[in-house]
Amino acid sequence: MTRLETLLHLASGNAPTYHAGATVSPGVYVDVDTGRTVLLEKPGPLPASLDGRVAVYVAEPGRTWGSIRRSQPVRRTPALSR
Repeated sequence: MTRLETLLHLASGNAPTYHAGATVSPGVYVDVDTGRTVLLEKPGPLPASLDGRVAVYVAEPGRTWGSIRRSQPVRRTPALSR
């Protein structure tokens, strides 16, 4: 999720926010200020920013740990011979 997409998602009013240290469900979370993506495989706390500011996260819609586990990797194609 790009920074613009994150801000638009927040502006929609449907996006709950979470502060660093909050215990959340498994899924993908995006830091609102930096765009840093955090993937939690199991319930747990969101990480701190480590730069002195309070990190605020939003859950990336549709990107839960369950959906990521069900996704298929991109199939490699054989290299073209010259």
